[in-house]
Amino acid sequence: TGDLCFQTATFDSTCTADKTITLANDTGYISFWNCGTKVPFKLVAAANSRVRANSGNSTTANIWNGPVEVQSGKTLKLQTADASKTLNMSGKITGAGALSLADNPGTIYLRGTANAWQGGTTIGNSGTVVASNPGALPGWDTAEKVSVREPFTATSVPSV
Repeated sequence: TGDLCFQTATFDSTCTADKTITLANDTGYISFWNCGTKVPFKLVAAANSRVRANSGNSTTANIWNGPVEVQSGKTLKLQTADASKTLNMSGKITGAGALSLADNPGTIYLRGTANAWQGGTTIGNSGTVVASNPGALPGWDTAEKVSVREPFTATSVPSV
């Protein structure tokens, strides 16, 4: 149990996507505290788990750059602490599990160009979700794949 925090982090050349962080229970999570370094590791959500930005409000902070796998029957929640925070998911997100972007007051950027998680997506009731390209949000045009909670306002945002 507990959480793994990235704050003022630097990673040497041995820190690559072949190193894996597995969230194996429902109480563990990863938190960012205005981290200006892209996190290169592979993330496996083997439980209902979350990645959260606790501080930082920039497109160059709190960036998960490694691949993400959400296992079958599990949900990975992407969250921010409040409306002024940002979380950037740049690595490819795959797996049979689901992604939740609901109950998030800040801004979440999905930047992967070939994301392919299969368990569906829940968006809404607060905050902003920016899918920087069509491949960032699989099933974006299919009601069975993307569930939007009210209130939610969709706006067109240019890619960053």
